[in-house]
Order: sequence, then C-alpha cells, then structure tokens
Amino acid sequence: MKQVISYWAPQIPDYLPESVRYSAKLVALKTALEEIHFPKSQHRLKKARERLAFDEIFFLQMGVLRQKRDWQSITARIFNISEAWMQKRKAALPFTLTHSQEKALSDIGRRPRLRPPDEPLIARGCWLGENRCRRHRV
Repeated sequence: MKQVISYWAPQIPDYLPESVRYSAKLVALKTALEEIHFPKSQHRLKKARERLAFDEIFFLQMGVLRQKRDWQSITARIFNISEAWMQKRKAALPFTLTHSQEKALSDIGRRPRLRPPDEPLIARGCWLGENRCRRHRV
C-alpha cells in the first residue's frame, strides 16, 4: 500500500493554488494523501484530515453551485389554470385551506408568464395538505 501511495500521490494535481492553501493553512494534496495513510505524527494526521475535509466540502459546494446555475438557466413551463378548474379542485380537498394557502394560490394566478424555476410553488408544498403547510409557514 505504501508503494502505491508513494507512486500515485505525487501524480495527482493539486487544484488549490498555493496562496489559497497558505491562507487556509492547508497542506498540499500530495502530503495529505501520504499522511492520511501513513502519518508521521498525530499533528500531521490532523492536518491531512483537515485538507481532505476541505476538499470534500469544497467539491460539494461546487456541485451545488453548478446545479443551481444549471436550473437557473432554464425557464419553467407555466400552465394556464382557469378559476373554475381551481375552485373545483379546492372543493374536492378534505380540509379547508388556510389563509396562507389561499394567498399562495392567488399569488400563483398573478405570476408573470415566465418565471425562474427556483420560485416556490404553491407556498412550499402547502397544496399537499394543511399539516405540511404548518411546518413550512411562509
């Protein structure tokens, strides 16, 4: 195992610039990979864990940002819903809508033709039932 780590760790490029590593007090990726497997001290093991934890969170954040950018770049489909259709659906519910739920439905009717997909739909899921709406009051 030591031979594998010694051979491959130096060949993995470190994507973090030295200035970022320095300001964040992180070790180089090569060092972190070597020390996580064969630490020379508890302090070096801790520094290796910090670097790898930083990498994990950094890549997770980058993935979330990429997903956000992707879904913000598309336009969601808007359905035309008549007032009669909406009233029929509301009458079929086994509960009475709360004021917040009624407000959410009226807000939906006033929305522009196109909207970004991250805009909350029907008051964060209040359409699904009164109990769920109480947990997610807007």
